[in-house]
Amino acid sequence: MSRTIAVVFALAQRACALPALSLLAESEAPNMVTHSIDNLPVAEIMARWPGTIRVFIALDMHCVGCPISIFHTLAEAAAEHQLDAKLLFAAILEATGRL
Repeated sequence: MSRTIAVVFALAQRACALPALSLLAESEAPNMVTHSIDNLPVAEIMARWPGTIRVFIALDMHCVGCPISIFHTLAEAAAEHQLDAKLLFAAILEATGRL
């Protein structure tokens, strides 16, 4: 059962690719990606890109499983944990493979 869930989840992640990125010039693409991630709740970021979970854990953020993570954006989570938002964004983008 868990293998089936993992396969379905992996296929769903591939479907979440941003097709608009292929239409943008290289210099514009990072801004588009940052913009799409900075408005997402932390819980959705972790659901779409499970590799980001390790970033939250490494930074000693307790976002994994937190009921507030469905509301907080990255900027709000960084402020709540007294972290530099730019560093958090960079780490998340790297973990998503979109940096």
